[in-house]
Amino acid sequence: GGGGFMALPGSYTATLIAIVGGQVTELAGPVDFEVVPLRDGALERATDQQFATFREDVEGFQQDFARTNERLGDQIERIEALQTALERAESEDRGLRSRLAETRLELLELREAMSGSEARGEIGERGPPTPGNRLSVGMRGLSTTYGPTELHSQTVAAGRSELAEIRTDVDRMAEQVMPELERAVEAAGAPPLGGTPPSDD
Repeated sequence: GGGGFMALPGSYTATLIAIVGGQVTELAGPVDFEVVPLRDGALERATDQQFATFREDVEGFQQDFARTNERLGDQIERIEALQTALERAESEDRGLRSRLAETRLELLELREAMSGSEARGEIGERGPPTPGNRLSVGMRGLSTTYGPTELHSQTVAAGRSELAEIRTDVDRMAEQVMPELERAVEAAGAPPLGGTPPSDD
């Protein structure tokens, strides 16, 4: 629900402030307080250190996932812009058109490998596990009073390994494949990305 991770037991300080028009006003505090476990469960909970270490791992995984996903989205937008530009080129190049289509398909396959198939998800069909799935499992491991289990840790480790492979492919597309395709589209007489079609005058 966007509430963040559960706080670890320990000593905390809170201050209430108001921000109005860029001005920060302290309304109350600081107040010191202690956070204690909600309850003692039937099973032994993870130690505070285990919880903190796992949280750092999940946060790192979450950041890597977001960066990779953003870069992948950028490349999908680039390839679609190149396809549009080639439509406006001065000459027809079917081979280049095919290369752009194949590259776009490869990028979409990388997105599916990261987050799963949207089509399958719409009908409730499960696909193979993805880094996105494994990240969700890691987040759930931080939402219980027992803390993460060994299975949570193994799942996050597997997800980070899978994500590293996908990130390598995304980086290759961004740094090698896309620049080459951009040069080829430009050589075909296409207008600059975001530009207008060449004039007939």
